[in-house]
Parts: sequence; structure tokens; C-alpha cells
Amino acid sequence: MGELERLELNMLAMYCLRVAESAAANSLQAEQASKLKTEWGLLIFSTRPPLSGLDSQEDIEVYGKELKQRMVSFLAACSVSLFLAKEPVTISDSKANHAAAGRGK
Repeated sequence: MGELERLELNMLAMYCLRVAESAAANSLQAEQASKLKTEWGLLIFSTRPPLSGLDSQEDIEVYGKELKQRMVSFLAACSVSLFLAKEPVTISDSKANHAAAGRGK
């Protein structure tokens, strides 16, 4: 878990995305990984308070630390092969892969 704790929140979110998209993940792992990654997106990309109760920058920073710890705990419980087999995809890579998959139909 020590290595995961040293990662930035955005890198943990990318690993969660990898687990969510992994064919090797079970449905519960994929669902939890997707929820964590979505929660990260709300925290990072929202232009207004991302979640109710986060009214100040301090609230947002505390929430971010709590989210990071939940991601670390989740990923530590997953099989390493679900997210460390290769470099994590970026969000843009993932969207490009989904778009490319749709073009072949």
C-alpha cells in the first residue's frame, strides 16, 4: 500500500479507471472503481462546489485526502494485475479507444 500512498490523486483515478475497464475485474470491483473515478472527476472538474457540503477550499482539500485514502485502500485490495500490468491509460486515451471501437460498427 506504501507505493499507492505516494501516488497523486489523478494517478490513482487512472488506476481506478483501469480496474473499471478490466475484463479481469469482477462486477463489484468494476463498479466500485468506476464510482471512485467518477467521484474524482466531480471533485476535479466541477466549476461549482462539486459535492454538497464542500463549501470552502479547506473542505475540498479534506475531501480530496479522504477520497485518496479510499482509492488507496480499494486498489490495495485489488489484484495488482488489474491495474499495474502496463502504464495507466489517460482519460483522453480511454475516450479515444471507445470512439475507435464505435467506428468499426
